[in-house]
Amino acid sequence: MLDVSSAESGGRPPVTQSLSAYKINERTVSELKRILAAHKGESPVRMRVQTPAKTVLYELGFLVDPTSIASDIKGTFGPDAWQGAA
Repeated sequence: MLDVSSAESGGRPPVTQSLSAYKINERTVSELKRILAAHKGESPVRMRVQTPAKTVLYELGFLVDPTSIASDIKGTFGPDAWQGAA
């Protein structure tokens, strides 16, 4: 499989975070939006949502600075939530 998302985003690789589906609720989504808005940049954001049956990758439509957002994501959602640049 060829990932062309870097070319689509001006050469900046997307950053990915990962959460189990059971951890996603209104509070989680609100906190994620706050963090994404606070770390504006040029890298697109993906969310990997895992269930026992499958894993789905969503494009979130935010552009962030991967060098500044990682610590907030890890601190809020745990160290396994941050997958970094693809």
